[in-house]
Amino acid sequence: MEIAEVKRILLENRIRTSACLVNPSICREGALCLRKEPNGNWTVTLNERGEYVMNDSFPSEDAACRYFLKVVLSDPTYREDFRQSDLDTFMEEKEEILRKYNLV
Repeated sequence: MEIAEVKRILLENRIRTSACLVNPSICREGALCLRKEPNGNWTVTLNERGEYVMNDSFPSEDAACRYFLKVVLSDPTYREDFRQSDLDTFMEEKEEILRKYNLV
């Protein structure tokens, strides 16, 4: 899996681009970021209140992309059309979405 496919899947699932950043120069606080580091590794990070609550490193673009999408698609709050009432039905939909992209 490559960055282009990640971007397509994010659009297809109406993921908020302000909350999920792909290859940003700076990962702003509160955003989940997927990016290639200068050393060639790929990272998926989430910084909240000055602390990394997620900072995972991957040797390949494929592994990082798959992990990033699994996190994003497993959390309905990343969706543009998220409503609190969606939480009740999302758990059922989550498995179907992850299977669709071979992430389980």
